[in-house]
Amino acid sequence: MRKLIIASLAGIGALTAASVAVVVLLTRDDRLVARPGRAELPPPATPQPTLVPPDYRPGQLLVSPNTGGLTPADFERLTERGPPRVVPPSDSWEAVPVASSRVRGGDPIMAAVGRELIDLHELLSACFEPEVAARQGAATYSPVKPEESMDDAGTTVLLLQLETQTNAVRVVDAPVASSGGASDGTLACVQGLLRGKVFEAPGARAGERRRLQHQLIP
Repeated sequence: MRKLIIASLAGIGALTAASVAVVVLLTRDDRLVARPGRAELPPPATPQPTLVPPDYRPGQLLVSPNTGGLTPADFERLTERGPPRVVPPSDSWEAVPVASSRVRGGDPIMAAVGRELIDLHELLSACFEPEVAARQGAATYSPVKPEESMDDAGTTVLLLQLETQTNAVRVVDAPVASSGGASDGTLACVQGLLRGKVFEAPGARAGERRRLQHQLIP
């Protein structure tokens, strides 16, 4: 009887040891039993390229066709530079490049206009006199489009719209980009003097459009 009891206990012990060994093996193999509290991570996603359309313009935001959202580069450009610039219609004045009357880059037509503006300086400056400006009454002036307006730094800035003729240039309008603190009467007076003005410009060919940024100093 004693031998039977001892044999039974030995069998139970062997069975228990085998069970413990199996449990240890299973818990060490992550492929068979997941450890409590440990989530299986998905494989890293492969970055998808952003397709660049054939009509892409610098500053235009690109949208990834794979995610339907902005790529990191697009988001950085948006936060640093603001919204993309709206391209104006090709037949609008806003689509015409702007030159400066101070830096003409050797353009003989713009140089001729610059000389004419210097000759007009005294006449245009008279518009800043209160009594001259008061004669304009309720006259209004034309401003540039909001996207082309400039910070008012105390200087009156005009964007002259010019149409070339044969050996001449005509001022179509002179929208105000910055009032520089000038009154409405003053600005209306200046524009009234410039509109329709024809400058001599030897070598100019008819049918071209130009724009010129001009700072008006009293």
